[in-house]
Amino acid sequence: MNLEQLLQLGQVVAVTPHPSGRLAAIAVTRLNSEKSKRISELWSIPLEGNSKPERLANHDDGCSAPAYGSDGTLYFLSKEKTELDDAAEVQQVWRRGADGRAQPVTDEPLGVVEFKVAGKTLVVLAKVSLGIPHAMQREVHRDRANNGPSGRMYATMNVRSWDSWTGGPSPHLIAYELGDGLCANRRDLCPNFDRELDAPHGLAWDLSADGRCVASASLRPGLDRLNDSSLLIIDTAFATQRHLGLSDRITHQDVRFSPSGASVATVQHLREARSHGPLRIAIYDVESGNVRLAAEGWDCSPSIGDWHGEGKLLVTAPHLGHSPVYKLCLEDDTVTRITSSTSGGTHSHISCSGNSLIGLRASFTRAPEVFVAQISPNAELRLCSPQSGMKGDAPLGVESLEARGDGGTAIQYFVLSPVQDNETKTPRPTLFWIHGGPVHSWTDGWHWRWNPLPFIDAGFNVVLPNPRGSTGFGQEFIEGIVGNEWGNACFHDLMAVADAVSARNDVDSKNMMAMGGSFGGYMSNWIGSQTERFAAIITHASLYRLSAFHGTTDWPAYWAHHMGLHPSDAPEVYDRYSPHRYVDQWKTPVLITHGEKDYRVPISEALMLFEDLQRRGVDARLLAFPDENHWILGPRNAELWYRSCLEFLAEHVSA
Repeated sequence: MNLEQLLQLGQVVAVTPHPSGRLAAIAVTRLNSEKSKRISELWSIPLEGNSKPERLANHDDGCSAPAYGSDGTLYFLSKEKTELDDAAEVQQVWRRGADGRAQPVTDEPLGVVEFKVAGKTLVVLAKVSLGIPHAMQREVHRDRANNGPSGRMYATMNVRSWDSWTGGPSPHLIAYELGDGLCANRRDLCPNFDRELDAPHGLAWDLSADGRCVASASLRPGLDRLNDSSLLIIDTAFATQRHLGLSDRITHQDVRFSPSGASVATVQHLREARSHGPLRIAIYDVESGNVRLAAEGWDCSPSIGDWHGEGKLLVTAPHLGHSPVYKLCLEDDTVTRITSSTSGGTHSHISCSGNSLIGLRASFTRAPEVFVAQISPNAELRLCSPQSGMKGDAPLGVESLEARGDGGTAIQYFVLSPVQDNETKTPRPTLFWIHGGPVHSWTDGWHWRWNPLPFIDAGFNVVLPNPRGSTGFGQEFIEGIVGNEWGNACFHDLMAVADAVSARNDVDSKNMMAMGGSFGGYMSNWIGSQTERFAAIITHASLYRLSAFHGTTDWPAYWAHHMGLHPSDAPEVYDRYSPHRYVDQWKTPVLITHGEKDYRVPISEALMLFEDLQRRGVDARLLAFPDENHWILGPRNAELWYRSCLEFLAEHVSA
């Protein structure tokens, strides 16, 4: 698959089953005619039978986040202007009537971020300017935006997150009663909240099936200057609140009510000193507040998809380079793999409908599509009305292999290669691609931002290693990257994989290239400063001078926790694996790419690296995107990024 074909594919980004279980609503993004942005459309697709997909909603500014009410009415978010609000970037909740016409049902002055609907209750997550009457919110916000001043005063960290400065309007949970037109009886469930619901990676919250109760993570400053979070329980009728799970160094993710509303399942992250800390499935009794940990012996990094009845959970977790779906029985804590071991793949957006499992499935060879499977061991999957535009799996050779890394530890990696018509394997240039995180992993899945297929189409093998710190190989393996160890065991793991790959008869060892973003970008920089075995390097959103990065990243407290110390504690020790200390050894040509609105890894890291290499006469190029953040998301910018990488690599492939 070449780059143009990749960019033209439809991206299925959400799926929600109809209460009948016979169909599902999905959100699909597609390029507009100018190829300047992606527009989200809503479709209904059959989960059984032979009916055709039906487009439910589309608009020039997009429709997203489909959700069905208990009566089968479709609700969604849209930025379409209303009679009450003509703001271009403000989205409201809309409802699709039986006649196919849509109408807005909310009029939040600053717009709706997310929503959930159950029974006769709609709850939205919306921004609110504190101290401003609701009727004046829109007018005051526009006046401030147009007439300033723009300054913001801070007394505590954090002041930035991803690509935005913090502060300003606060996220609140707001309940409504559903009616025939605009929703009625607006109730702010947390009127005095400031940043309690302002989660940097998105708020984890849920609405009970009867609409009477909200459960949400609620943030507060922790002892280590990171956020802790309790489990906040709110009565939607009276706005009364209770906090469960008030413990230090604990955060809550993936909040899910049981069907009866009696229990809430979450994933707890326990931060320990000089440790990343485990993820644990916790079950809270809503009435008593009691909590118990489920399947404590299951050494994994779980994400909760949905409940299956009152006593079982559907869970996904990375495992040895795949991400299957599991059923966790809470009665005896047994874990059963649901998706077939032979199908591999990565599964997400999991929902339960009767005894069926519905979600999105992807692999290296296939973009995300809706699938259905029976909730039974090793179930075979059935794709439903594929919407990506792919006619079938991409022709691709996929191998999952192991090398012996630092200390003899098994290091799993994938080799992706063009499918050949003969048994004789011709040596090819090979791209060694390092994932970010570092607590993350390559799984047999699909990545829109870091997709290997255009590079394979250009004649490269692509190697995807899972070194120390990767998920899916146990907690001890993750902890191997924590505590100022970035350039140690993980580097040796990667070099062991490179040794194994370079010995293959389909790999041209003289034309191996290294590439990575974020942590993978750091490791690309570390490789550039430690070895000349690679013919070229591409480093994106990369860390270069670790002590300088500490003071400029948006979450310095997290960085200190991960490193186990601050730069001022022991400067030489802190920078022992900082690439800038060894830049005099760097000889390899490098393409540096970065977004200027990246506050997680500020562009100062790229500028320092570029300057140091230029001064030393190294062949270094800088591709900067003034309007992009940690990822390169604009379609035209993404195309330029891919093409620039392909051209740079081709330039450095030797005969």
